[in-house]
Amino acid sequence: MVEWANWRTLTESVDWSARGGITKNPYVLTARTSGSSSGSGSTVAANMIPVAIGTETDGSIVGPASLQSVVGLKPTVGLVSRTGVIPISTRQDSPGPMGRTVADVARVLEAIAGFDPTDPASKDAPVPKYSQTST
Repeated sequence: MVEWANWRTLTESVDWSARGGITKNPYVLTARTSGSSSGSGSTVAANMIPVAIGTETDGSIVGPASLQSVVGLKPTVGLVSRTGVIPISTRQDSPGPMGRTVADVARVLEAIAGFDPTDPASKDAPVPKYSQTST
């Protein structure tokens, strides 16, 4: 996890965290992990947790997922509540799931998607059964 969605400094690594230093890629310890949700991707890739939630403005879920061989999905803004997320862009920021498999990510998306009256972008629409189409 990079602090403040990488807005802390232009020269610091995108893999940096005040809590634990540089996030490591569990498959290649010298490889980059990419993005503010790199800690989420690393812990899933290392089998420390089965799924995680990251946030993305521009590549912070899908970047770490692709570099660490896990599945990441950035939902459309409004599908998942942004309550509690500190946005860089209210038109782009969205929390989304990361997991070991497409089925895991689909199940988490079903659980976190839905209407939130405190989020102005939230849409009151039925949540599809993503897990039924993920296998």
